[in-house]
Amino acid sequence: MMTNNKSLSLDAHSKRQVLANARKAQTQLANVVRMLEDDCYCIDVLQQALAVQGLWKGVIRRIFSNHMSTCFSTAMADGKRERKQALDEVIRVMELSDR
Repeated sequence: MMTNNKSLSLDAHSKRQVLANARKAQTQLANVVRMLEDDCYCIDVLQQALAVQGLWKGVIRRIFSNHMSTCFSTAMADGKRERKQALDEVIRVMELSDR
C-alpha cells in the first residue's frame, strides 16, 4: 500500500456509503470465489463478478469525484509545485484505470 501524509477527504455520509459498497463488494467477491470453487455455472459466476465490478466502479467514481472537488481543486489554487504534483497523481491514477 502506498503511503503519504495525505488523508481521505470524504465527508461522513460519503465515507459511510463508500464503505458500505466496499463491504458489499468484499462479500460478493467471497461469493464469486466460493462459486468458482464449487464449479457453478459460468453465467452465474459472471453475473456475480460483474456485480462486484459495478460496486467497485461506484466506489472509485465517488472517491475520484470527491478528490477532484477537494484535494485537486485545493492544489490547483496552491503553488506551481502542488499543481504539478496533483496533475501527475491524477494522470497516474487514470493510467491505472486503463489496465
